[in-house]
Amino acid sequence: MNTKNIIQNRAIYNSLCTKNGVTNLTLNIGLIGSERFDMESRNRVLLPSINTVDILKIPAIVSSIITDLKDIGFIIDSYRVTQSQSEPTLVIKVNRLFAGDIYHNLNMLSDKYAQDCIAVASNINGVLIGKYNKLWGDFNPEFFIQ
Repeated sequence: MNTKNIIQNRAIYNSLCTKNGVTNLTLNIGLIGSERFDMESRNRVLLPSINTVDILKIPAIVSSIITDLKDIGFIIDSYRVTQSQSEPTLVIKVNRLFAGDIYHNLNMLSDKYAQDCIAVASNINGVLIGKYNKLWGDFNPEFFIQ
């Protein structure tokens, strides 16, 4: 990811944060690892592919993601797993007092969970955070799951 892309995405992300310092966001995190990551990375934390979806693994994957989000300071309001157009997706509503580099932490989570990007939105405004976000174009609220 180039520096210009990082700066633009940080600016968009920061604009999602409310003026009083509280961040209320919805995240969409896919549960199948991207083929852009090696198989070892994908198998370590996620379902390896759309063809081998093992429903029994989903609770453990969701639990791991929630733990990681709590570890970086998010408060979990609610979550559910639903099917997006391409894969099972964790839709999670979070908030937190704005402190630290949330953008950087979400970028690291995107890598940890072998995701091209994590979609992050507040209402209809959003951003895609991750090293392969540009492959998906700009944030499109039509594809975002509230």
